[in-house]
Amino acid sequence: MPNIKILIADANAIVRQGLKNLITRDSKIVVAGEAKNSNEVLEKLKLLDIDVILMDIGIQAKNSLETLIHLKKINPDLHVIILSVYAEDHYGLKLIESGASSYLSKTCPPNQLLDAINKVAKGEKYITPYLRKLLAKKFDNEINKGHD
Repeated sequence: MPNIKILIADANAIVRQGLKNLITRDSKIVVAGEAKNSNEVLEKLKLLDIDVILMDIGIQAKNSLETLIHLKKINPDLHVIILSVYAEDHYGLKLIESGASSYLSKTCPPNQLLDAINKVAKGEKYITPYLRKLLAKKFDNEINKGHD
């Protein structure tokens, strides 16, 4: 598989550097660029060939949901992984439903992040077991509403 070109978007330079150090352990992944806010994400997307955006939920200028929706309008096939300090039940469902390819906690094991990048670069979703349970519960509730 050719290299996966990734854009790291986080307001914190130290976090971006840490993510870059982790990500580049996988020889198939290349960090093509970095952005500190959503405006830079949009600029870099015009200039760079990106396969996956790794974006912090607290990205500055716009919130991650607004940025995600805008990115998906520009390029519906773009793969976006949301990284968050918030548990999956806070924002995970909403962001997955809005087009994110994955939602991961910043406390996830490093290998899980690498697995997610590799999977979403192939056009697949990466859903954690816990988020899968939340999605199944929501789906069951919606089905049951239809039978009331």
